[in-house]
Amino acid sequence: MIINQSDLFSFISGVLIPFGFVRKKDCWYIEFDEYICFFLLKKAHAGKYENLIGSFYKPYLENIEAFPVFYKNDIKFSLQDLGVNSGEIDAFDLEHNYSNKTREAIIQNLLVENVIPFIEEISTSLNIKNAMVKYPLLPYSTNIELRKLLQINI
Repeated sequence: MIINQSDLFSFISGVLIPFGFVRKKDCWYIEFDEYICFFLLKKAHAGKYENLIGSFYKPYLENIEAFPVFYKNDIKFSLQDLGVNSGEIDAFDLEHNYSNKTREAIIQNLLVENVIPFIEEISTSLNIKNAMVKYPLLPYSTNIELRKLLQINI
């Protein structure tokens, strides 16, 4: 039953860890050959949670850390940017009245059907190039050096 942030994060971990993610505080990381990708769920103002999905290009990291700080990312996007309905995203907000079963089902679906597939799309340079076509806003959320490296023009 999800009644507080600890329960929420434990539930998310239960979904993501079997896919190879590792949790550090409010962020879940997964490492690939070229990139370290992440999903962040951070408490913002008024009890709401902000989500961020992104990646770090390993050669750009000063030190290859297992858990780089999320704000030094090379790519950042959100569930909203993926076109997910805000009503579904509200399932992360514990202030919204969802039955526990409904909240868990929505969150699991968001993670399995949106977060994980998008992370796969930003886990290699080739996949990122394809994702830039699929998501027209993605180049604007990508570090300029990485765009140059991948020869992506805006």
